[in-house]
Amino acid sequence: MCDNPSMKLLALLSLLFFFEELSADITDQRVNFNDVLELEVGDPDAVVRYGDVEQLFGELWLPNQPSRGLVVFVHGGCWLNHFDVRHSRPLAHALSEKGFTVWSLEYRRLGDPGGGFPGTFEDIDLATSSLHKLSEHGVDADLITIAGHSAGGHLALWAAARFPDRFTGVVGLAAITDLEAYAAGDSPCEQAAVTLMGGAPNQQSLRYQAHSPGRMKIHPNTQLVQGKQDTIVPAFQTEALALDPERIKFTKGGHFDVIHPDTSDFGVMLRAIGDSFQ
Repeated sequence: MCDNPSMKLLALLSLLFFFEELSADITDQRVNFNDVLELEVGDPDAVVRYGDVEQLFGELWLPNQPSRGLVVFVHGGCWLNHFDVRHSRPLAHALSEKGFTVWSLEYRRLGDPGGGFPGTFEDIDLATSSLHKLSEHGVDADLITIAGHSAGGHLALWAAARFPDRFTGVVGLAAITDLEAYAAGDSPCEQAAVTLMGGAPNQQSLRYQAHSPGRMKIHPNTQLVQGKQDTIVPAFQTEALALDPERIKFTKGGHFDVIHPDTSDFGVMLRAIGDSFQ
């Protein structure tokens, strides 16, 4: 840490400028981040820890009917600790009302001690190998879909490709599938991918190859849901996985419509979640 007051001020101003740019990106959508965050839902039924570090827990949402299956959800937010699990609550609550059990994960992100490479990936691995902990709450984890939004979609697709036997299916919502192409962009979220991986693709080529879903043998039951008006994760990101067209569901909205329960895009997401258990 630099003790020079001028350097400290410069670092603070750089951080503020970064978040101003990022805030402009996430609010310039048909449905924006704040629209999701302002939705009022109750508290989860339980909080289930999967590790000893503060961030290693998941919020458990239980349906009021026989469960249609367990959805392990990974929230997005550019891999940054500026965005936490709270903004996944409207989606998790809505899924539970449709009969799904939902375990919505928190994990270490950029800005957390140990966040980034490899800690962020290690946390998703640890969480998805700890599903037996849910049995204490009566959860049957035989049918399991992992799903994620945006950066969380990247992590969900990575986990399903890396550990396919753990999951019945995987659904990427506005998911980053080509990490190398994304890191080549100049938006704050795209540049967060460089920070996540500890360098640009030409500096950390092996890391990108092993952690970009487009470079991996993907889970055989992979689906994507992508908004045509998304400017944060553009539609061309769906091309990296070379999926059959019927496994890609395009919607009319932007980046956040798909996780907002009051949109038509959310209905498309629900169908994809249901299909992932078949």
